[in-house]
Amino acid sequence: MFGNAPALLRSISAMKIWTIVVAILMSLLYLPSVLVGVESKNGRVQVVGVAKVDITPTHPVRLTGYGNRREEFEEVAQAIWAKALAFGVGENGEDAAVLITVDNCGIPASMRTELAERLREKAGLQADHLAICFSHTHTAPFLKGALVNIFSSDVPPEHQSNIDRYSRQLIDQLEEVALAALEDRKPARLSFAVGSAGFARNRRVLWGGSVDHSLPVLFVHSPEGELRAVFANSIGAGVDHYHLVRT
Repeated sequence: MFGNAPALLRSISAMKIWTIVVAILMSLLYLPSVLVGVESKNGRVQVVGVAKVDITPTHPVRLTGYGNRREEFEEVAQAIWAKALAFGVGENGEDAAVLITVDNCGIPASMRTELAERLREKAGLQADHLAICFSHTHTAPFLKGALVNIFSSDVPPEHQSNIDRYSRQLIDQLEEVALAALEDRKPARLSFAVGSAGFARNRRVLWGGSVDHSLPVLFVHSPEGELRAVFANSIGAGVDHYHLVRT
């Protein structure tokens, strides 16, 4: 994982990415509300929805992350998930924003484009109010259109068929979890903290890559104090990892 590959791109600080994400999401909370909300100490109405869906494949499929692993998986060791937070207000979804995290190593732009169109049609969600992040796991299914050159060889038709099948299933599941989060929107309290993950490493550091040990975390609680969700961002191997660690 920490091989001596020369750096082609410098990694962007996890804190910078996190700041951008949080700024966008928090700014949406200033929009006029048509839902019943709870007023926080700073006077801001907060409405948040939480949802998750099991995206573990039910048929054999290649896994992504390692170019020399070219066989389909044989068994499932642990379930993988897509999880979503829906922020903001508006019964038709126009004034909301959705943040999805996916257990995978990459999501193709074409998948986000199709998902954004589906959510616009079904929920009125604006395309620029949709963000999809991934956990960077190397043990999730290979997706059509993502990391297309990782195997350095042609994918057999029978493998490609299973890849296409899972990719179609996944976009349906991402739509499902996004709509569920929008439907789940209810009064909430948001809090933010920054910890430290000292074990984080960057394999490109010898060539000028950055190392960021900060661990920003966003918490979603009910008005009564029950923890509903945790969104965390850490950096490792020169890339950012985003994950809803609890829903």
